[in-house]
Amino acid sequence: MITLTVLSGPDAGSVFPLAHDVIVIGRSNTCDVMLHDAALGRRHCEIRQEGGRVLLTDLGSVNGTFVNDQPERVSTQVLKNHDEISFGKSRLRIEFLEKEENLTVSAASTGNTPPRLLLRVIEGKDTGKVCELQSGVTRLTVGRGQEANFILEDRRVSRIHFAVEATPTGFLLIDEGSLNGTFVNDNPTRISRLELHGGEILRLSDTRIQVEISSSGDKTVFVSAPPFLAPAQPPLPITPPEISTRPSQQETASLSKDYGTKLQHWA
Repeated sequence: MITLTVLSGPDAGSVFPLAHDVIVIGRSNTCDVMLHDAALGRRHCEIRQEGGRVLLTDLGSVNGTFVNDQPERVSTQVLKNHDEISFGKSRLRIEFLEKEENLTVSAASTGNTPPRLLLRVIEGKDTGKVCELQSGVTRLTVGRGQEANFILEDRRVSRIHFAVEATPTGFLLIDEGSLNGTFVNDNPTRISRLELHGGEILRLSDTRIQVEISSSGDKTVFVSAPPFLAPAQPPLPITPPEISTRPSQQETASLSKDYGTKLQHWA
């Protein structure tokens, strides 16, 4: 079973669950997946299941077919689960079950319990909130909508801003077409999908979320934000003690006495 979800374009939000071995995508009503995108060819590309692989083939389209954020158009390419396909004004995500033997090897090779993922809000209105992807759950959504699994109070966050999905190799972050974007660490480029390793700081508008992944036992892998260091202050100028040129009262009295003595002597 292959599922195609339209992330952007005229048909955004549409989901196509398909069981065919060959799936043709285009704007013709004879296609298995018909999209209302005028920039597509009538039969734009096809997805074929062959020999345990999923292949994407461009059918000679004028505007090309692209995978993920690669700038080069593809002619034929092997797809992975959660790859994103772009053509015309449309972007689709493909989901399918990986080969069963891959899942078995992945679980057996670790010899440990599955890794745990924790999202911790470290900045914003929800500071201190924590959400964990529960065992057996493969998808966690984050946003301000009541339908999100992890609800945030930040009004600039989209209703479903991003999702984290458990994969055979770890965790995958997917931006769900958010308005203001999802950013990682201090990178100014918004991301559409990213494999998480633990330690990432996710930025959504005014909210910062730290990703923590425990790979074995209770040890959690994360990178703390560097401590804030106040800028060094220049040393204060040293002011020399003020030296008065006026005589003190004692000195004045002494001078007056001497002066009176001299007057008497002269008289």
